[in-house]
Amino acid sequence: MPEVLNRIKMKTFCLILFSFFLFDTAFAQYQDIKGRAEKEFDNKNYSQAAYYYDQLATGRLTGQKKIPFYSHGRTPKDRISGEHTYICYQLAESYRLYQDYGKAEKWYDTVVSSKDAAAYPLAKLWFGVSLRADQRFDEAIMQLQQFTSNYNGERSYSDIAAKEIATCYFAKQQYIASLPVEVIKMPAPWNVDGGNYAL
Repeated sequence: MPEVLNRIKMKTFCLILFSFFLFDTAFAQYQDIKGRAEKEFDNKNYSQAAYYYDQLATGRLTGQKKIPFYSHGRTPKDRISGEHTYICYQLAESYRLYQDYGKAEKWYDTVVSSKDAAAYPLAKLWFGVSLRADQRFDEAIMQLQQFTSNYNGERSYSDIAAKEIATCYFAKQQYIASLPVEVIKMPAPWNVDGGNYAL
């Protein structure tokens, strides 16, 4: 009987040891990918940085949907949720800086709606810019107005927001006032001998 208990204890011990090894490996892989993303972002290689940040935010490369919590008692869990918001913000910035506003919009929305949104005051500005680029003018105006009413930092960002709001109003006017255009073939002597390339 004691031999059976020793086997069970040994199997349990091996299982626990194996799970610690897997968790430690996943955390190391996460740190490696984050380091690559930071390096590419700092080198202004935004498409490659977006690739790495996307892998971290969605968990596709590491196989994990959430950031692993591994702190040795040094890091509170609240900081980990802030880490996820940081990854989403960097991903949105990467997409915006290489002008993929459609993808940036999704991640700015994630940042703006997170509980850590106050740490990223420019997220509303760039979210509004992304919405404007996607021709969602009313939503863009709303985000940009919220930004201008709450932002107290550098004036240059407030000026950008004001210009973007004016751009949205102008674009809305242009869409409303657009006239239908009719294309017709001009009568002879124009287009008589095979000059109909555009039609």
